Amino acid sequence: MMLSRQKSYSILYGFKLIKLITMFKQILIQTIFTLSLFLTSITISEAQSVVINEIMASNTITATDNAGDYDDWIELYNKSNVTVDLSGWHITDKLDNLTKYEIPIGTSIDANDYLIIWADEDSSQGPNPVHANFKLSKSGEILILLDSFVSIVDSISFGQQTTDMGYARVPNGSGNFVIQTPTFNGNNETISTNKVNKSNAFKIFPNPTNGVFNIIIDDNFNETIFEVFDVQGRKVDEINITSKQFQVNASDWGGGLFVLKYGNTVKRMLILK
Repeated sequence: MMLSRQKSYSILYGFKLIKLITMFKQILIQTIFTLSLFLTSITISEAQSVVINEIMASNTITATDNAGDYDDWIELYNKSNVTVDLSGWHITDKLDNLTKYEIPIGTSIDANDYLIIWADEDSSQGPNPVHANFKLSKSGEILILLDSFVSIVDSISFGQQTTDMGYARVPNGSGNFVIQTPTFNGNNETISTNKVNKSNAFKIFPNPTNGVFNIIIDDNFNETIFEVFDVQGRKVDEINITSKQFQVNASDWGGGLFVLKYGNTVKRMLILK
């Protein structure tokens, strides 16, 4: 009789234990599921804040990579107020190969900041800075950015590109793409040629130059200052003018591509060194 009762108690405790284990499993599964949804929502929110902001598919004088090469480049922009981890994200120029290039582990983009990916087909020069395993086509193609879940974050389709001109979102980070003076690793609205009158208000020659060049203002001039910017949109000089024709010595600017702005007119100047 005593053995029978012990056996019954054992069976009863066994059932209770199984019930407790089952409840624990259900709570654990629900907790994991809720946590995964929470983390996924954070990842999606972060992903939506990163955009393809500017590209250059033909770079001959604009900017050099860490090896000193003038390579194609892609600029990403983080619109959010938090750092976004790009580890395991992908970027590709092929619809049939969405994981063509995986952004290296440890790559991140700070809040309201930019990240340059060199599209030079030479990942061995990475991982910092990032070098993708493909180049951009000057004649046009597609470019797709994907998160670590291989979900599309942003994509662009572009046509024929102009050498040493950027293809950039204006307004910065949200607008449509326009061909304009490049703003490498910076705000696309620093110099936006789609907002200015590109009439022949002045001539510059010779262009390219070794440092000394001439400016002739075609119309009656109302402005008294020429502003000079580098390709990152930083002002490097101001030229005070008193006549419609004058000479400029730009030997202090260094070599490369510069933008001259007179009133609402901009022109590019290449200085050879």
